[in-house]
Amino acid sequence: MGGHRGRLGEGGFSTVTGALRAGLPQVVIPIGADQPLNATCCESLGAGMIIRPDERTPEVIRDTVRAVLADPAYRANAARVGEEMAALPGLDHAVGLLERLARDKAPIIAPV
Repeated sequence: MGGHRGRLGEGGFSTVTGALRAGLPQVVIPIGADQPLNATCCESLGAGMIIRPDERTPEVIRDTVRAVLADPAYRANAARVGEEMAALPGLDHAVGLLERLARDKAPIIAPV
């Protein structure tokens, strides 16, 4: 599942967010570190499926990739998440907030 149709990977942060930014559905095979959490987030968004350690066989991988590619909901959900990510403020906004915090030495958002 490479190229423009989808993404098969281990579920690292940059891999998952890059695929979502591109609107690509994913099959995630997490190994460790942040990968299980990233995979769970991707699955909960409806943008992909997880293959768990006890499921890692060629047949399961093949069937899962086919299922994700065959169901347009995964691509639609990945595209929706990608659009939401694109609508978020960029680094310029974050830098502006940090400069304001440094200048004013006060929280930008009042505590609740």
